[in-house]
Formats: sequence, C-alpha cells, structure tokens
Amino acid sequence: EYSEYPYLDNQIGNENFLAYPPSDYWTLSMDETDFCSRIKYSAVFTWQDLRECKSDDGVSSAVNVDIDDQFITMSGKFFVDVVSPVSKDEDTELYRSYELLSH
Repeated sequence: EYSEYPYLDNQIGNENFLAYPPSDYWTLSMDETDFCSRIKYSAVFTWQDLRECKSDDGVSSAVNVDIDDQFITMSGKFFVDVVSPVSKDEDTELYRSYELLSH
C-alpha cells in the first residue's frame, strides 16, 4: 500500500506505508510544499547508542574509545544503508541496498 499524499504529516514513515516497522532512531519526512520532493532521513544517536554498535560479526565493538588527559575520542566506521525488498508482493529474500551515508 502506498500513500497518495506522502508529503502530509504521518504519511511517509508511517508503519502502514513501510516494508519494515518504523525505527526507534530514524524519522522520514518530505517537504510539505513540494508534492514530489526528496525523502529526508534523520536520526539522533546518543554516545551510548554508538558505543553499543557491533561490527558485522555481531560480537565485536564497531567503535574504539580512547581516553587521554585532554580528550575522549570515539572512532569507528558508520554506515547507513536503505534496504528494501525486490518484490513488494512476496518475500523472495532478494533485497536492494542503497548506501545513504558512510563516515
């Protein structure tokens, strides 16, 4: 099911119009003045949220924290990918992936 009015509040990013449930972190929005604008993804992560990120093995920490006399430094790699099923009608276990951010 697709919204005919994705630019209105509570349309884009609403669980009725997503292939997967809404995220605890990410919000989706569109410019209300433009019926065909780009989708905007936004999220806020706490320090602890980032510390709990795991590498692709699901076990190793994805970040390093170094502490010295002047600084606390968190470092690591951060990727954001949008993953969507190839078919909207059935689960073929095939997915499209689009990288939004790599830092």
